[in-house]
Amino acid sequence: MNTNANNASVLSLSAVLVASLTAGCLADAGEAQGDGLDEEAQESYGTTGAVTPLPSFSGTPTIQQAVGQLSNPRAVAVVKTVSGFQIYRCEQGAAAPEWKLRSPLAGFAPSLEVQRPTLNASRFAAAVGIYHYRSDFGTLLAPQHLEALGLTTPTPVTAPVWDFTFQGEGGALHREVMAGRVLAQDVKYPTNIPLLLLEVRGRSIDPGTPSALAAATHVLRWNTRGGLAPAASACTTDTLGREYQAPYAAEYYFLRTGN
Repeated sequence: MNTNANNASVLSLSAVLVASLTAGCLADAGEAQGDGLDEEAQESYGTTGAVTPLPSFSGTPTIQQAVGQLSNPRAVAVVKTVSGFQIYRCEQGAAAPEWKLRSPLAGFAPSLEVQRPTLNASRFAAAVGIYHYRSDFGTLLAPQHLEALGLTTPTPVTAPVWDFTFQGEGGALHREVMAGRVLAQDVKYPTNIPLLLLEVRGRSIDPGTPSALAAATHVLRWNTRGGLAPAASACTTDTLGREYQAPYAAEYYFLRTGN
């Protein structure tokens, strides 16, 4: 699979999102706080072990019900936004112009606010970029990726994707991309975008990629702040086509289910 052009496109996002999301940043994260496990315990814990308990779902009945139907869910990795926006466009709706979500555009780093921060950071030790956007945003995904993600048949489907770029020491760039679909959502605070539970619907993995998230089956968007569209009155026939970038922050829990 030829991904050089797409790798270059993804890496160019760093200038827009956050220049500090580098391997050095991840290394600092791994050293910032111990997880209470000695070296032997970490090794025995395994690469698919949970890094943190799931948050409480009280107050989010839709998500609570959806999670309750999963088999033994646990978080295998958690990332938090370093720089994030929800991009809206003023478009003609059925009755009047309205703001419609164009795409998220966010950069991430491993969260240290988990039970085992060193283990969480180690999952992304070779990551040089972690980005989130919609699958049709900026033609960042080649047709081969879209096909592998299951977004091309039977009709084209747009979906949120999480795009990881890895580079081992002295190695070539590799990508792992995950696409999701929303299973449940709750609006816990009306001033923030909804909390979401998504199901992983497909993966596209370059050969040789060290997969940090091969076991992930679901993604939880949690602890959202901001990200809402502007007031409806700001979208009129005179402003059709105008875009607005609403800053937001959130944590994303990558969940594994089953045994």
